[in-house]
Amino acid sequence: MKDPLQDLLQRWRHEPQASPDFQAGVWARIGQADAAPRKVTVFPFRLILPLAASLTLIASVAAGVSTGLSVARSQTADRMAANYARSIDPLLKASNDHVHQP
Repeated sequence: MKDPLQDLLQRWRHEPQASPDFQAGVWARIGQADAAPRKVTVFPFRLILPLAASLTLIASVAAGVSTGLSVARSQTADRMAANYARSIDPLLKASNDHVHQP
């Protein structure tokens, strides 16, 4: 079955008419763009070094605090595990309870 819309689209031709003042309008816009003052945003490069130093300091402090807390937690857990083992192991308990003096 043939689609009538398909036939219509195949026959349709569009020939746009060029505006007589098109080229002059383009050059006028180009001239206006050249004459217009340009606003250039300059990043304050004098702030880059202090910003980088501040971010490095903050990252270093955060890493140090995190590492310190992790080590302290690990040492506390090891100490608690050793104390618990000593409290329930009869051999460790006996070796710690008596101080043999000759």
